[in-house]
Amino acid sequence: MCVGITRKALVVGYFDLLNSFWTIQPHEKFYDSWSIFYNVIFILFMLTLLNFALKRLHPKAGFNQGELLTIYVMLCLATSVGGKDTIQALLPIMTPPILFRHA
Repeated sequence: MCVGITRKALVVGYFDLLNSFWTIQPHEKFYDSWSIFYNVIFILFMLTLLNFALKRLHPKAGFNQGELLTIYVMLCLATSVGGKDTIQALLPIMTPPILFRHA
């Protein structure tokens, strides 16, 4: 049984609207070209601060290490797939099988 994949971690991982909004903004810098996605690090840092407050109020309400790791992986995958470099390469690769299937 995986300790990090809980319902709480999946709900927070799927709620990555801030991450998606952050990566699609038209800037000169592309977040998916860097080795460490600093938008994901920032969101994880904010979740860690929230985690400290939650554990202080109610010890079982906070996230454990596995849950934070699950959220990190989900946000990194959403950033890498939704980024500019991946989409530019993915669409030309996906269309020829559809366009030339009857050739």
